[in-house]
Amino acid sequence: MKSIDELLPLANYTANGAMMDDYFDRCSRDKMQHVTNSIHALLTGDDPREPAENGILHLFWELRQDALRFDFPEHIYKRFVNSIRATFKGFAEERIYYRTNSIAPLPVYLLNREATSGVLPYCDYLLLQKEYRQLPDEIIDHPHIKRVQTICCLMIGIHNDIVSLPKELHREGDTMNLVKVLQQEYQIPVQEAYMKALELHDNYLKEFLLLQDYLPPFDHWQNMVYDYIRDLGVMVSGVYAWHINDTSRYVNGGYVEGEYVSGNKL
Repeated sequence: MKSIDELLPLANYTANGAMMDDYFDRCSRDKMQHVTNSIHALLTGDDPREPAENGILHLFWELRQDALRFDFPEHIYKRFVNSIRATFKGFAEERIYYRTNSIAPLPVYLLNREATSGVLPYCDYLLLQKEYRQLPDEIIDHPHIKRVQTICCLMIGIHNDIVSLPKELHREGDTMNLVKVLQQEYQIPVQEAYMKALELHDNYLKEFLLLQDYLPPFDHWQNMVYDYIRDLGVMVSGVYAWHINDTSRYVNGGYVEGEYVSGNKL
């Protein structure tokens, strides 16, 4: 990137994202939607007021202030903010299943997990790296590129589910896990569902590699688009390395109880 300051908004999102699902475990779907709208208003500047409390909303207000301090291309910032909103919308939909200790059908799970993996904002932020910020919107919005981004979201979500499984098997309410979903979907033992989850991941990986090798023609942007997709793959590998090397978050007992109680404090 052009300066270390360009990493500050992403660092803010990363720190927040790592605790969001835990913090809001006790939040209802309706309240989560309200929180989502409040955060979006702060990120867009529709609500320019600095939150009084030094809590979650204040952190997202700070994210925007950091973004305003450098030449953040407006079209990329809008993508980043909209992707954050999509992530929180996914959190809201998951509340339905968490609060009732129920397991979603596979298509519903995949739709939500694409959002709640929290990866799409990183796919957008990667456009600030190297010279990818030059890529026109019509290329980033191309169905081929959008599908590659979706696969990144799902692969990282599956990584998370697999490494989190030991702790989530022992905790009521942790129902949005692919292994649990497949176990219910096919009425199979957990060991078989685990293998099916690995198979689904590997199929996504094969699709990613195929789409990388069979890009549509993008004229003089071709090499840059290929490099962007390659770096998305580096991102996926990096997150996987974090998942398997973390010795506290992704182990049995490695969780915190949700702190959200009411709308009085965020």
